[in-house]
Amino acid sequence: MSKNKFNTINGVGIAISIAIFVPSTANACFGGCNWFNWWHKPKPHVVVVPKPHVVVAPKPKYGKVCGKVFEDSNDNGAFDVSDKRLGNVSVKVTDANGNEQIVKTDTAHGKYCANNVAVGTATVDIIESTLPANAEQVVGTDPTTVEIKANTENWEEYNGYVFADPVGEVCGKVFEDTNDNGAFDKDTDKRLGNVSVKVTDANGNEQIVKTDTAHGKYCANNVAVGTATVDIIESTLPANAEQVVGTDPTTVEIKANTENWEEYNGYFIDEPEPLVGKVCGKVFEDTNENGAFDKDTDKRLGNVSVKVTDANGNEQIVKTDTKYGRYCANNVAVGTATVDIIESTLPANAEQVVGTDPTTVEIKANTTNWEEYNGYVFAKPEPLVGKVCGKVFEDSNDNGAFDKDTDKRLGNVSVKVTDANGNEQIVKTDTKYGRYCADNVAVGTATIDIIESTLPANAEQVVGTDPTTVEIKANIENWEEYNGYVFAKPKPLVGKVD
Repeated sequence: MSKNKFNTINGVGIAISIAIFVPSTANACFGGCNWFNWWHKPKPHVVVVPKPHVVVAPKPKYGKVCGKVFEDSNDNGAFDVSDKRLGNVSVKVTDANGNEQIVKTDTAHGKYCANNVAVGTATVDIIESTLPANAEQVVGTDPTTVEIKANTENWEEYNGYVFADPVGEVCGKVFEDTNDNGAFDKDTDKRLGNVSVKVTDANGNEQIVKTDTAHGKYCANNVAVGTATVDIIESTLPANAEQVVGTDPTTVEIKANTENWEEYNGYFIDEPEPLVGKVCGKVFEDTNENGAFDKDTDKRLGNVSVKVTDANGNEQIVKTDTKYGRYCANNVAVGTATVDIIESTLPANAEQVVGTDPTTVEIKANTTNWEEYNGYVFAKPEPLVGKVCGKVFEDSNDNGAFDKDTDKRLGNVSVKVTDANGNEQIVKTDTKYGRYCADNVAVGTATIDIIESTLPANAEQVVGTDPTTVEIKANIENWEEYNGYVFAKPKPLVGKVD
């Protein structure tokens, strides 16, 4: 804020003029009264009074949201003036500030409106529990969001519904009247599972359901209100079933939205004699290894155990005979049987090359059912071998024993090893220890022979003997012996001079 040339204050405010008179000491006009009067004319002083600042809160902005709920009577996916309006349906509106209100549609138009909805995104949710039963929305979606604008009616959407016919559930039980007393006894009677039941409702719609294995109970859902027919499909009952509790088919009056009970259906089941057959097969050695059974050359394998498990889970173990290598199991239930050759009863190192194991066989009643030819070859076991080692040295101090600190080891001496199967190998002693080793020597008696021509000249054995025999044991090092030698010094070569 500053003063101007008129001695006033520059600024915003209210200007108030205050007259200040300067007293005159003379009544005369010096230089003329006009000049005097002008000089002594009062000059205004301006005082600025600031305006008060007032904060005015903006008025909240609200809008209105409306929509319609109707029955899509002609099921065309759109609102038609002929469609039925749905009144008294509750709609929850949540505005952008989280404020909720519940409004209802009117009965005349199926229309709802919510006022004082804050500007922004509002959520509209039709409360399904206030719709008629079995409602399915086919026009619009729910919930929806609507962008609310201020001071106007914002349209949500048309919400169209169709209504399925009222339906109910029908249930019943199927059981075996074990004690044949004509009633269901929960503690003793056997529930019959997997029995098929055909339910035909009042509109002619059919469905087939099955009884469960735990309770023998069936239930069919979405059965139209009215008279339904329940028919147990006899072909799915156990054989020789005779109904002794209840009747079949039956009719049931179906009421909506509840379980309607048909009845207990009890049966007496006459157990027939079990249908059984016989299963046989052969086990042999495929001697010529041609992948087929040759009766003139292949060897039959006797005393091989075979486990047969029939369709009812009954097991029996039979053995092949020694003459034909054939087995047979009697009284095998009709149906799929499993045949399993017990490998531990085969000769060692057996490998099946004809047939497979285990196998399945469809057993027919009162006949011999053939499994297959089961042919095997037998791998020869790996030969049992060991290792043999020994030492060749110079008995330097001629004491008849090996002295590790003084005796000289003899290297590059050849040693021939002949095993129990007649296999020969020649190995050499090393220069550091005078030691030889031969690997893969067959179990049994091996012969060790030091080849003298590879010894130093004039060698005479004084420790050990040569050749020697060693009993070879498998998978270990077998020691031959210490072979010690002394060497005679040759006589000097001399002559005579005349």
